[in-house]
Amino acid sequence: MNELTNQTTKNEPIGQRNALSAEVMETARRIDAVLGQCSMPATVGQTAALRSIAFGRGRQYLMALMEECKADILALKNTQGGFQTDEGQGKQYSWELISGCLADAAMVGFYWTGNEINIIADRWMPVFNGLRRLASEATDAGIRMETQVEMFDVKNLRASVRVRATWTRDGQPEHLGVDPAKGVVFDGIPINAGKRGILRTEYDAVITKAKRRGYKAICEQILGVGLPRAGSDAIPVEGTLAGGGAVSLLSPGRGRIEEPADEDISTDDVRAEIRRRAAEYVRAHPELNPGEWFNSMFGVERVDDIEESRLEDALMIARALSDAEAGGDRHENLAKERE
Repeated sequence: MNELTNQTTKNEPIGQRNALSAEVMETARRIDAVLGQCSMPATVGQTAALRSIAFGRGRQYLMALMEECKADILALKNTQGGFQTDEGQGKQYSWELISGCLADAAMVGFYWTGNEINIIADRWMPVFNGLRRLASEATDAGIRMETQVEMFDVKNLRASVRVRATWTRDGQPEHLGVDPAKGVVFDGIPINAGKRGILRTEYDAVITKAKRRGYKAICEQILGVGLPRAGSDAIPVEGTLAGGGAVSLLSPGRGRIEEPADEDISTDDVRAEIRRRAAEYVRAHPELNPGEWFNSMFGVERVDDIEESRLEDALMIARALSDAEAGGDRHENLAKERE
């Protein structure tokens, strides 16, 4: 007999108890059965009325079953392998609110493990891990996704990224948006500006946020259900850049943000290029205070003070500024394309 299914007693020492009793195994089986019959992924293709009734009835059954394993579910709260909340500093969520959020998330198709959802401001919201997994599992063999930065606005701390995605489902090709070649442009992606200015990592973070929006749109498209806004998309960005960046960083043809190819240039050459491009930009914008502006962009007062480990970040920013000067009409072109 599998010892995990043996009955345990409260009188047994903890070290001698089995991890999962027969009752726990049965509760888990019944939860899986409810989700397998009534969740949104399980009812794709059915009528709206049937899906609604199945969701409502399944949620009721699920809430009742969750009471039987309340302690086990709460053990997942605020753990790396479970789900996260914004509890703290005197804020504590009730079991009623937590169980309701988790039930809704599970009925849509998200797991309570693997950091797939957050509970923030009394509501649940999906995050990148869950959206990517749910979208991929709804397809035949995963999703091919491409991203292209259309606008990177330093002054207003917002970016726009075009996302193209294709997949097959039941052997039929599908895609994100109306035209697979154009995909969907996601606007208003927040850019975080820290004390050391905008670093290379923030470009990568913008791409991740765009992908999360893309996976969310795919989930909604396939499942036929609207999802709560995800992660930092719903959280306003704090902080501005000292000196105020005067233009948007627009880079025609920038394409997907990947790790840059190795360039056969010396550290001195990198510093010289940063110095030249920064000087050109400041000359073109006499309203800026050169010292404050440079510090806001690169986190130091002089090019020679930039740490060698951060030169790649600084060079990318300097080149992006030149791209912005060369492509200042890109805002208007992008707006015309969407009309």
